[in-house]
Amino acid sequence: MFIITYVQDFIAHIQLNSPTSLNALTLEMGKDIASTLQTWESNPRIKVVIIESLVEKAFSVGIDLKEFTTNNTPEYRRNFLDLWNSIATFSKPIIMSIHGYAFGGGLEFALMGDVLIAADSTMFTQPELSVGTIPGIGATQRLPRRIGMYRANDMILTGRRIDAETALNWGLVSQVVPLDRLHQTVTDTANLIAAKSLPILIKAKAALRLAEEHPLNKGVIYERDLFLSTFDLDDQQEGFQAFLQKRPPVFKDC
Repeated sequence: MFIITYVQDFIAHIQLNSPTSLNALTLEMGKDIASTLQTWESNPRIKVVIIESLVEKAFSVGIDLKEFTTNNTPEYRRNFLDLWNSIATFSKPIIMSIHGYAFGGGLEFALMGDVLIAADSTMFTQPELSVGTIPGIGATQRLPRRIGMYRANDMILTGRRIDAETALNWGLVSQVVPLDRLHQTVTDTANLIAAKSLPILIKAKAALRLAEEHPLNKGVIYERDLFLSTFDLDDQQEGFQAFLQKRPPVFKDC
């Protein structure tokens, strides 16, 4: 079993659970995660997803090179990359809870999340050039947008490891906490997100993701249109009224 999934209240969990390979990314694991997210996409009870690892030493050490070598065909390689990249299209917020090794494809997978929270013992690296290839699940595109071109160049071209504190200073993660506080910090963050209106969460994520992909002028227009569309929602009216009445909002996700 590569992953364990469950839903509690408005929060869904995907737990990576492949200890013998330190959660190396396989085609089957990618299918399981993508299929699960596709199911949760249409579930109105789910507002946020936490992806975490049950393996003590690692979030993920990246692509399973043994599987990649065994299935050495262009069709397999393209299917593998397309499948894992598809995870980034999920419309609801994803929190990545990271500890231990986040190497290569494991870091690329984490970069598909919306909020990245790391334990203070986490190590990050993009070592692909050292094994004769380049990143293939988005690192050459996402890393420069997250940490700047020169730092991304440094990580990818040298393959050097960076620790959690450096990752925080570079803007690669949003928080760094002691390992024994990681679960609670992630849960608290998920609860804050889950308290919001689902349709508005989806609009906010769409606007934020566009900032990575398009020029500022196009992004501002897209944000404006999404902002105006929120005024068609009952939850927008409830949010404004609750603020004016100095009470917590009661969102109905509509």
